[in-house]
Amino acid sequence: MPEHERFRSACTKPERAQSDRLKAIVRANSGTAFGQAHEFSGIRTPTDFADRVPVGDHATNVQPWLDRMGSPEDGQLTKKTVRFFEQTSGTTGAAKLIPFTTALRSEISRAVAAWMGGLSLESPAAFSGPAYWAISPPLMKPHPPLAGVPVGHLEDTAYFPPRGARALSDWLVMDQAVQTETADVFYGHTLDRLLACLDLSFVSVWSPTFFLNLDRCIRERLGHDFTWSGLWPGLALLSCWTDAQSGQWMDEVGERLGSGVKIQGKGLMATEGVTSVPYPGGSPVLAIRSHFYEFLDQETEEVRLAHELATGSRYEVVLTTGGGLYRYITGDLVEVTGHLDRAPRLHFVGRTGRSVDLVGEKLSEPQVIKALAGTRGFLVPRTKPSGYLLCVESTGTQTEGDELATRTEVALSANPYYAQACRLGQLSPLVLHRLPDGFTANLGRKWAARQDLRDSEVKLPVLFQPGEVDDLLPER
Repeated sequence: MPEHERFRSACTKPERAQSDRLKAIVRANSGTAFGQAHEFSGIRTPTDFADRVPVGDHATNVQPWLDRMGSPEDGQLTKKTVRFFEQTSGTTGAAKLIPFTTALRSEISRAVAAWMGGLSLESPAAFSGPAYWAISPPLMKPHPPLAGVPVGHLEDTAYFPPRGARALSDWLVMDQAVQTETADVFYGHTLDRLLACLDLSFVSVWSPTFFLNLDRCIRERLGHDFTWSGLWPGLALLSCWTDAQSGQWMDEVGERLGSGVKIQGKGLMATEGVTSVPYPGGSPVLAIRSHFYEFLDQETEEVRLAHELATGSRYEVVLTTGGGLYRYITGDLVEVTGHLDRAPRLHFVGRTGRSVDLVGEKLSEPQVIKALAGTRGFLVPRTKPSGYLLCVESTGTQTEGDELATRTEVALSANPYYAQACRLGQLSPLVLHRLPDGFTANLGRKWAARQDLRDSEVKLPVLFQPGEVDDLLPER
């Protein structure tokens, strides 16, 4: 609650709060290789920072420094020791490694404190009993250490400072980071702990499809239908993604929860850092005391700061964190819906560029292009069941078509979140959909007409959005 009060105070003066965050991060890391290369010692203002450090992605602002890293404390990106790396998806499909330090841990803890403080005011019943939080990504494939630093960790509480970690450990019904090799074992262990907890009051997951998978597994275990409010009368709230692609599952999630259980939309929380946290009264609020934020205006392409954002405008988020990310472009698109005092409330719109995120797989068009490797075809998402159709022409024999689907599935699984979603059953296996010869060209013409383009201007996507071309496809 003391940190919650500091968060509320910062919301009244976001310009000062953000200036303080930038100065602290720059000062702490001026002696790093990155800081020396970009003259951190001369930075006094956000303008100085922007003049010295270009906006970039993982390939430009992170990976070159990781390539030179020789030990956890050699100071390439941060002066703080890198405790472990987390994996996230890259645009080419290969996993990106995000450094995790004690400074980043403190920043995340501040965001969670603001979230929990607001929740205690809005839904105090959520704290009346034990909680289930899905924190760690389960069944993530192992990755070799980098410069002696492990990739991934063994405990959910590794994200939090010691005091908060102890409190969280006492509150949670289980540590989801328990090491399991199969989805059946993982779900079985989770169900054992949940069903043994009769006074569950709060559930926090990422994707709503993960919740629905848990729900399906419980029904199979019990052998009869139920609602979560019926099974756990004290359950007050479910926290999960509700924005963008996740919104399509909210009706089903509400039905499975039953009466009296509130659904709270998560803020924008990612492996790289926290952008916004849920807070009473509207959309999630910028985590003003966590990182330093910049926003790329989608209309003017100008960079804005937190106190300069206009309600109704859309921006792409740029992060600078204590974990060694500097002016890191996230690809997350947000819309300002209002303010808490003077801090912006942010609604997550989706990912910039052409990408699909049905259940958290973060599949992008460059990943699909690489996976198809010149095959004349494309992917079409489907939601019942969740997964993708591999639509291709001229696949030859049935065996050749099956082999193509297998190769494509393996290639897509280079994206760690896609592979994880498949292992957890959130995504069904890729389904081959054979198209008649010439269909793709004909589809290109129809697509051009739908997009008000001339035939010569059309570039048929290889990754469509859900429902975007369903009516143009032949029946299977």
